[in-house]
Amino acid sequence: MATPWPQTPIAAVAGGAGALTDARADQRPPLLGTLLSQLAAQSAHEHEWAALVAAVSAGERAALRELYERTHAIVFTLSLRLLKNPANAADVTLESFHDVWREASRYDAARVSVVGWIMNLTRARAMERLRERGRPRPGQ
Repeated sequence: MATPWPQTPIAAVAGGAGALTDARADQRPPLLGTLLSQLAAQSAHEHEWAALVAAVSAGERAALRELYERTHAIVFTLSLRLLKNPANAADVTLESFHDVWREASRYDAARVSVVGWIMNLTRARAMERLRERGRPRPGQ
């Protein structure tokens, strides 16, 4: 039986990183299954989310909070799949929503869905984090 998605990104890692990726041969991996089911459910709410992004663009913090509540799990899932580190994934999730706040006025519904836009912001943040890992630190 599938377990419901946790309320916060940190709760997803309570069982440890291994608990997130272990899957039996007859089951979809938990993260992938969750990601796919959330994407399908979220596309039904696209017009509501576009209105939330417009409100965020106008500086409404409550709209950002609502958008976070509706999408943080999928953002965290993508971050974790890319970074393979729960702490970094949680950081990237928060940084991604900071980007949503700053970039909301640039969102164009004619070009991309809200979820696609947020996922692009998240992927860019995660890739930046991965590049930083490979750079030597000053003084080393």
